[in-house]
Amino acid sequence: MNSKSAGISAILTIILTVFMTVYSEINADFKNLLASLLGHHWVTKSVIVVVFFFILANLIRVKPNEKTSLGLINNVLITTILGFFVILGYYIWHFVAG
Repeated sequence: MNSKSAGISAILTIILTVFMTVYSEINADFKNLLASLLGHHWVTKSVIVVVFFFILANLIRVKPNEKTSLGLINNVLITTILGFFVILGYYIWHFVAG
């Protein structure tokens, strides 16, 4: 694993985390499935994303490059911020819509 493969894996892991978070709130069966696996849906999501990150980071074989590394860091940051706003937006909508 190198910085570039870790960055790409981080971006995809953030997307997976956001998807699972919102989808588990929309779909009770999915949330119950996650909860049934390890006792609580957040614990299961956490294990899934850690395993996903490391497997993906080790499967991705790209050569690091100083020029692209800074751009990748920015992309990880942007993905994190966008993911935050997607989750926040969902919960605000859920609160307002009732």
